[in-house]
Amino acid sequence: MYPFEIHLTTRTLTSAELATFVAACGELQAKPLLIELARGACPTQPMLGKVVHQPDLAAALAVAAADSAYLRQCGLLTTRIKVETDARHPQLATPTAGPGFAPYFEWHGKVAYLHQAELRVLCEQHGAHLSVNALRGESATRFVTLREFGPAAEFERRVAALSTALHQRWPLLKQEAECCLYDSNQALDAGWLTQEHS
Repeated sequence: MYPFEIHLTTRTLTSAELATFVAACGELQAKPLLIELARGACPTQPMLGKVVHQPDLAAALAVAAADSAYLRQCGLLTTRIKVETDARHPQLATPTAGPGFAPYFEWHGKVAYLHQAELRVLCEQHGAHLSVNALRGESATRFVTLREFGPAAEFERRVAALSTALHQRWPLLKQEAECCLYDSNQALDAGWLTQEHS
């Protein structure tokens, strides 16, 4: 069995729908997120997060599909299904993801939201971008996200360079490296993360 992290993004929700979404996540034993991106075409993204242990990607996708169907029954349309695993397990990628999909790596580092202008500039220099989970009420912190479509060695090089640069003024409070095995709608990140640094 391997750990797979499922993310289901829904369309933009009203306040009443957000309460329904939070309750639905509870029923599915999942974590409700309201991701606010620093920029982009879809800057606010309600998202369900859930870790499941399954033998392979196909089994994880079956869980994602079932959870998506439950959200739909609650009146919550899923606009994106994303399945990730630890960056050490890229071999779990299979043709199940579809012929047009190429797995990619992501790194998330949590930092204090200080020296904001300088932090934004540093992120731009490293091809990384900022986001926050608005449901957590953590306005004093941000997640720095770096995405790499190339090989693991290049991903590790970029993460090391970014981590070193951040440490000078923004020590990491938390970090996570992942491999995205399935992503049904990368277009939701248009204008936020790009492939220009891959």
